Amino acid sequence: MPEMKIGKSDEPSLNPRQKAKADRLKAIANNTTVKTVQVWPATDALARVLKHPNGTGFRGGASDPIDWPYDSFTHRRVMDGSVLLGGAASGQRAEPDPSKSLREQAAAHRPKPEDVPPVVPLSEQESSSK
Repeated sequence: MPEMKIGKSDEPSLNPRQKAKADRLKAIANNTTVKTVQVWPATDALARVLKHPNGTGFRGGASDPIDWPYDSFTHRRVMDGSVLLGGAASGQRAEPDPSKSLREQAAAHRPKPEDVPPVVPLSEQESSSK
C-alpha cells in the first residue's frame, strides 16, 4: 500500500506577492555576472592607496594591472585619470612630477570622454542580450 502524506505538501502554495518576490530573487541570483576590465594605476602612489570598494587593490606598482568590475566606481576612476584602461595604459603613462599633487598628476592621464565606454547597468545588459 502506497504511503500517504498527511498535512503540508512538498511545495508550499505561494500567494502572488510571495511568488513575485521569489521569482525576482531567483532572477537576481542568476544575473550576477559583471563585465570586468583590466586597469593600471596612473602612478605608483595611487597604486599604494587606491582600491575598489569590493576590496580589490593593486598588488604591485604602476606596472601591474588588475581586473576590476566595470561599474560606476571604475568608470569614475577612469574619467578622473586615477586608473587607465587596458589598451591605453602602456603608452599613455607620463613620468611622475614631484612638484605636482597626486590630483594634478592624475589629471594628466584623463582620457577623452568619447574614448571611454559607457557603464551599462545589469538590467539593461540582460534585456539587450535577448
